[in-house]
Amino acid sequence: MIRSSLSDQARYTVFELVDMSCSGELVRSLRILKGLQREGVEPTIVVWSIAREIRTMASVAGQIASGTAPSNAYRENGVWSSREAIVSSAIKRIGADGCYNLLRRVGELDQLVKGQRQGDVWLE
Repeated sequence: MIRSSLSDQARYTVFELVDMSCSGELVRSLRILKGLQREGVEPTIVVWSIAREIRTMASVAGQIASGTAPSNAYRENGVWSSREAIVSSAIKRIGADGCYNLLRRVGELDQLVKGQRQGDVWLE
């Protein structure tokens, strides 16, 4: 009871959301997302953070698929050495095509945030 109350009051950052999402931690990612919504974080910031990470992953995945050494692809895309493992595991799990599909999806979220499409970005 106390643990669930504490976790409901936890404060989160978009960086934690990105890390948990890249790690494939769906339950934790959703908890963080709901926490960010409760805290009043603007959806624009959330979508921007996710989009930035997906663009980076798509670029790294594309470069690696084209024969670029992973270490060079990470460096060229500004991936810090402390984040290489998490980005690498996400790319292996999702694949280059998955990254491109996620880019299309985050584009739809961006349209929602900007009012170019109807819907609630928090429910997408």
